[in-house]
Amino acid sequence: MAASVPFPSNPEAQQAQIHDQPSTTTRRSLRLQIRDHDAAGSVRFATESVPEPPSDPEAFEPDPPDDEIDPEGYDPDPDANTEDDGSTSYQVEVDDDSISEDEELDDNKKKKAPPNTEMLTKFRAFCDTHSFNFLPLSREDVTSIKLLNALKSQKAPLRAYPAMLEWHLKETKHFGEHESLKDSRKYFHRETLMKELIKRYNMGDMLPKIKRLTLPHSKAVVHVPYRDVKDCIVSLLTDPRIRNKDYLFFDRDPTAKPPEKVTFIEDINTGEAFLASHKKYCTKPNQVPLGIIFYIDGAVTGQFSDLPITALKISLSIHNREARDHEWAWREIAWIPQVRKQKARGKKLFKESNHLESMDLELLDGEGDYAESDDEDGETTEEDTEPAVKAQDFHTMLSFALKSLVELQETGFIWDTAVYGNKFKDLEFVLFVLNVKCDTEEGDLLCGKYLVRTQNVANICRYCDCLTANADNPRVQYNFKTPQMIQKLIDKGDSEGLQQISQQNIKNAWYPLRFHAANDRGIHGACPSEMLHAVLLGIFKYVRNIFFIYIGEESKLAEDINGLASIYGKYLKHQSDRDLPDTHFAKGIQKGKLMAKQYRGVLLLMAAVIRSSLGRSLLMVRKKFKKENGLRDWTLLVELLLEWEAYLCEKRMKRTHVTRLAKKHRYIMYIMLNVAKRSEGMGLKLMKFHAIVHMVEDILLYGVPSEFDTGSNESHHKPTKYAAKLTQEKKLHSTIRRQSG
Repeated sequence: MAASVPFPSNPEAQQAQIHDQPSTTTRRSLRLQIRDHDAAGSVRFATESVPEPPSDPEAFEPDPPDDEIDPEGYDPDPDANTEDDGSTSYQVEVDDDSISEDEELDDNKKKKAPPNTEMLTKFRAFCDTHSFNFLPLSREDVTSIKLLNALKSQKAPLRAYPAMLEWHLKETKHFGEHESLKDSRKYFHRETLMKELIKRYNMGDMLPKIKRLTLPHSKAVVHVPYRDVKDCIVSLLTDPRIRNKDYLFFDRDPTAKPPEKVTFIEDINTGEAFLASHKKYCTKPNQVPLGIIFYIDGAVTGQFSDLPITALKISLSIHNREARDHEWAWREIAWIPQVRKQKARGKKLFKESNHLESMDLELLDGEGDYAESDDEDGETTEEDTEPAVKAQDFHTMLSFALKSLVELQETGFIWDTAVYGNKFKDLEFVLFVLNVKCDTEEGDLLCGKYLVRTQNVANICRYCDCLTANADNPRVQYNFKTPQMIQKLIDKGDSEGLQQISQQNIKNAWYPLRFHAANDRGIHGACPSEMLHAVLLGIFKYVRNIFFIYIGEESKLAEDINGLASIYGKYLKHQSDRDLPDTHFAKGIQKGKLMAKQYRGVLLLMAAVIRSSLGRSLLMVRKKFKKENGLRDWTLLVELLLEWEAYLCEKRMKRTHVTRLAKKHRYIMYIMLNVAKRSEGMGLKLMKFHAIVHMVEDILLYGVPSEFDTGSNESHHKPTKYAAKLTQEKKLHSTIRRQSG
């Protein structure tokens, strides 16, 4: 079924009727060139000696990176009103000369969709009637809530609550020995208490709903727990834990415009993505830009290996980085299940066999079903004209999860807020997507890129069209990927063209969304490489491994160096300087399971060993360190990486310094490429190494690296894992089945 989406490239542009798969045209982009500067003005690291790059320009002369920040970027119309007819809509940009006379729309007849007022009206109604519907909590209610909190903090099973409460009441003579909770009028079972608290604190809309979908590739029937984005945004706007210090408004005013010149890069509102969006999308005095920040990551929920969770969360740009480091500043909008077609099908067949052992097997409604065609109980969003690829299953579920956000972006919404002691009424929030915090593998999946990253793959980067063969080249030149570029290849059915840039032929769930206005790269420029996985678990880990390969991984020298590092780490631990990283590791720095942030301490101990007299005398027996400048080069590399990482952790950076950092990043790549040569596998033709080229672009767009680092978000998995450990598997399956109704 066809769908039409009006899409003006500018306020004066005409509208076009686009049917099915829209064709796009490439337009000229404004470019911001990050130029090289002289040595006197560049960012300097405090290494003992920083040699200049080779004088031979053919050997190494980094060209200015081809950064592209387009303030006139990919801009789906927020005022477009699209009728939901069951089809998948794509918002694309067209040139005026490509519109025929029959397709022209009269701007005067175009009706603008009014901002959503239902969200505010519904919340006002709750506030107005709250005092009439709810009495203050009784002493018994407070006691029950405290008991629930105590049991949760001690990770006690959920079934412990009634037993503990009954024991307490009997010991305090409130109950007789023959009485139980059902005989009490003041104390209630956990389920009854939770239902009352949900009503009292307006949490009913935040209970997950279940959507049954039939996936286009596997034909499996899955249940996707989800929440409406509108409910999640209201929950974030009204969370009582948000204080005045947590807001991120210019001049302490939601309607204030950004300063004309932003000298320093700090929080997300100092990045080009937010600034350009504020300028383009907010044209009325009462409009407030509301950037949506996503986070997606998978986690195994405790002992149940068949219950992994991939949670999709959102946060708001009106809250600062310190607030977004807390779990309560995020809301899950969906939980994407892992599709295990064979296992689910096997469980269903075993259940249908009526075997004695199958009686205890819990099976979700629809689990293991195989849909030869569209099922009336399931929803498919893919046509059967062409076979779908595996990644389309994930994007089908993701598309449904993002559907409510696409609808809300078209209208925006009206809201009242009180901050800094002032009341601001009838603010119109304009929504756009800023970025998605994710690791490398999930970033590739969201962008529709091949997940395989071997040397046989033509393109290894989700940002650009850099060839895999050139991924370790500091001087590499590239073109950015855009939704228009990829959609054009898909419309043409150009499989070879898609293969050359390692993109899958899918309907990407992110393409209908409106992203920030700094460029037209959409999701392909909104998945920045972050420090946790790209730097600490990437570059630092590679350097550590290469260092011990040069020594000899199983040699006696490796044991001596590892032992020496352990002694140094023990003494460094006694320092009072809290800025020092963790340096005490039970198995030394060579082996053992290490957390990402511990690799800072690993490189610090490597620097201590290389600098020490005993360490130098031990290392000099190896050719890699004995030859001219061997130890000096390794000293330079390790100290340079430590200083680089310390700079990236800064909470405030001067914009001119960041611009010059582009050349320094290419220099770091050159040093590592020549000192720590990786001979195994693909060498340094790796995404995490190539991503160094794009780090300056990400900082200029989204703020300091801490803004898109996933370190704090990784710790947010703990409540989910705790909840899984406290829930019986059969009970959990029964709950999901009951909710899906």
